[in-house]
Amino acid sequence: NFAIQLVAHAEPEERVLYTMMKKVEALRTEALEGETEHTMADQLLEEVKRVQDEDTWSAKVKVLAELVEHHIEEEENDLLPHVREKMELSMRERLGSSFLEEKSKMFDKGGDNAPPEATAEIH
Repeated sequence: NFAIQLVAHAEPEERVLYTMMKKVEALRTEALEGETEHTMADQLLEEVKRVQDEDTWSAKVKVLAELVEHHIEEEENDLLPHVREKMELSMRERLGSSFLEEKSKMFDKGGDNAPPEATAEIH
């Protein structure tokens, strides 16, 4: 399920990578942008789950896919190269291990737990 994959990636990324990035002045803004994109994706995911009209559902899924694609491209082309540039290898290795551990926990929990739109926390 796309929703499960999305949440299982986003939550560990926020807890592990973005939390550490916010402590590095040169990476703080990118972390905040990433969190904002995650919040937008969570809200749109909740809307997709509730919509009844097929055309509206298709439109929302398309926009969600475009948002996620944009987010991935920014991570690969900008964010991760900046992390490599600003963080020591040992720190990146620890972050990678922590991320994989957190992601595994998310899959063990099962389901997608995107925050409901009305209560979604904006970072």
